[in-house]
Amino acid sequence: MTTLQKREKTVEQKQKIAEREYYTMLMGKGGASSSLAKPKPSKKPKPPKAHPYEIVHNNKKTEFRRFYNRGDLPIQVSFAGAVRKVAWKVDIEK
Repeated sequence: MTTLQKREKTVEQKQKIAEREYYTMLMGKGGASSSLAKPKPSKKPKPPKAHPYEIVHNNKKTEFRRFYNRGDLPIQVSFAGAVRKVAWKVDIEK
């Protein structure tokens, strides 16, 4: 028997090596099993959503709102830009 013939592996040996490589490939992955069963329905009701980006309108009828809308106050709120500023309609006396 030559050294070349000794190096050649039989079909059975090749199958064993292939099986061993296949099982080592699956190790650490949970055994490659899967299930087609539907999950059990949850019995806990979900908590209500917070809606953080929803606009909340303040519809309270306060005296300040009434006086400001009527124009009784000598101020004006400037909404120009990102910062709101108070603009006085009359000169402020010190």
